Amino acid sequence: MFRFLRPFLSKPKQDRLAQAMERLDTSAETFRRAAEACGPPHSQLFWQLAGATADLRTRIEADPTQITPLRKLIFFFIPKMSELCTRWTGLAAMNPLTAPDPRALDDFQSYLSLIRAAEQSCLSQQYDGLHASMAAMEQQMARHGS
Repeated sequence: MFRFLRPFLSKPKQDRLAQAMERLDTSAETFRRAAEACGPPHSQLFWQLAGATADLRTRIEADPTQITPLRKLIFFFIPKMSELCTRWTGLAAMNPLTAPDPRALDDFQSYLSLIRAAEQSCLSQQYDGLHASMAAMEQQMARHGS
């Protein structure tokens, strides 16, 4: 009915590189907030996740062709991982007298391994191992109901 107004009311679309950079920046900041909200050893791992995300962002910014093979990681996995870390810190803060579950630390360590593998894939231009790791991560997230 008012289609003629759509160009005036809609936001301009970002290109894929800008979207990827924004998604990675937001995720790195979410990891940083999670690190500030808890204590060691989880905070150290969350800081490492933020750093790994920033490193991956730098690699992708230097070579935007990397977005295509890493699309699912950039636009789904890393934002979901940062969200899960934030949720975990909120739940841990609600019950500070209970020791953190060591399995959570293992899960977060696997997040770091996946992001580091993506960075290595950018360097080597080999994505088969990364895609297998992403499939395993997808099964893990499905099992946990994320």
